[in-house]
Amino acid sequence: MSSPDSSTRPSEAAARLAGAGPGGAPPEPASPTPAARDPAQSSFRRRSESSHGPPRSRSRRLGWGLALVSLAVLLTFGSLDDRAVPSDAERAATIARSLRCPQCAGESVAESNVSVAREIRADIARRVDAGQTDDEIRVAYAALYGEAILLTPPSRGFGSLVWILPAIVGLTAAAGVGFAFRRWR
Repeated sequence: MSSPDSSTRPSEAAARLAGAGPGGAPPEPASPTPAARDPAQSSFRRRSESSHGPPRSRSRRLGWGLALVSLAVLLTFGSLDDRAVPSDAERAATIARSLRCPQCAGESVAESNVSVAREIRADIARRVDAGQTDDEIRVAYAALYGEAILLTPPSRGFGSLVWILPAIVGLTAAAGVGFAFRRWR
């Protein structure tokens, strides 16, 4: 059994394994790295010594503050409901825009000019004048023609995925971008 260190005596090999240097003396400490000798010459600076110290944190706080103020303003204006109660004609037009024309491909009842669409618009106006709610009218047409007549997907059952999935995808993408930027720094 030959090893590359076979020329050394067994006592020296045992001393090295025990942590002692040749001749039984303790090993010399390793020479310090250049960064450990002179911190001013180190290429790795601590954050407090970097050129991006306090001014960067101030600008970051200012940026976050502006973002929060903008968000508060947008939420305030978005939550204000300054619209008046819609007239019967406006309600009928809104309902007609939310129903698909049974004869036309990709058009709403409000856009189509075929006879069926004109009859549906007139029936919607009669139902609004009779006091039915918008949802009652949509449900009546969904029962008559099927769910496919609704241009706006229902917010229950399988149709709720149409509303939930974009939010989940958007939040996941935003989180991914946030993690990428955090890792990039």
